[in-house]
Amino acid sequence: PHSKKIGIQTDLEEPPMEQVLKIMLASDATLTRKRHHDRLPLHDAISTSKSVEFLDALVQKDRQSLSFRDVQTRLYPFQMAAVNNLNKNAAMWAHARYAPDEWKNLEVEERAKAVDDVLEEQ
Repeated sequence: PHSKKIGIQTDLEEPPMEQVLKIMLASDATLTRKRHHDRLPLHDAISTSKSVEFLDALVQKDRQSLSFRDVQTRLYPFQMAAVNNLNKNAAMWAHARYAPDEWKNLEVEERAKAVDDVLEEQ
């Protein structure tokens, strides 16, 4: 069984975090505009790489949040998502330049520099 009113499904077709988000938004739709450290939930969700389903639940409740820039990055949500994707790809390319044991033994600063090097090349 599921609730058509708030889109909750009990057969776990979607991850629990998304279900909890939908329950919260169903009880208070203004949560999409509650800022934490000057960030909207959508900006925070993008910056922490939440799932597409999680982002979609926020956007479906408040499409207008797509038109607000993030206070910290000064980017629109679509720009934040693009930069996040670029950074993930840069980390993947940096990792690919090393043998698995080499990468594992690198210090955090050395890994960060390897990713920065890839970003500079792009």
